[in-house]
Amino acid sequence: MQTILSWDHKISGWIAGDRSPQMTDFFHWFTKLGEWQIVAGAILFFTAALWFFKKKNFIAPLWISVAATEICVYLLKTIVNRARPAIALFSENGAAFPSNHAALSVAFYGFIFAFLFSISAGRATKTFTIIAGIIVAALLGFSRVYLGVHYPSDVLTGYFIGAFWLFLCLRFIKK
Repeated sequence: MQTILSWDHKISGWIAGDRSPQMTDFFHWFTKLGEWQIVAGAILFFTAALWFFKKKNFIAPLWISVAATEICVYLLKTIVNRARPAIALFSENGAAFPSNHAALSVAFYGFIFAFLFSISAGRATKTFTIIAGIIVAALLGFSRVYLGVHYPSDVLTGYFIGAFWLFLCLRFIKK
């Protein structure tokens, strides 16, 4: 555990020392994709789109993926109650571990990209979809470390939680 904490502090300090106004503006904008208001609106919009395009078999797994991820993150935040880094560029409420933004970047946005992958035709489109999904999740998680509101292990654990529920729920989609 001490090794992880040491690693978290070193990486966070290194990233904080390399901040620039332009990158801070970019990551401050990008991190908003993980805010609950944005995610809630996007879930409702995506649910309506799935319903409209008669892809109703994706709706329950989407909601379960997101809800189960949220429950796990909430429970771990409550149990671990890890303080946020002192180098944060803005104040966040609640515990740091694990990162809810990172978890949702996989559980929700990963679900959207998995859906797009499933309806894509051709290898190039499928490859682009996978790469785009990885980039969105990576940038959203990295934005949290860059802005100093999470440690790297918070983000990696969030990714793991989101991926667990995403892959579990994707297995239950009836074709």
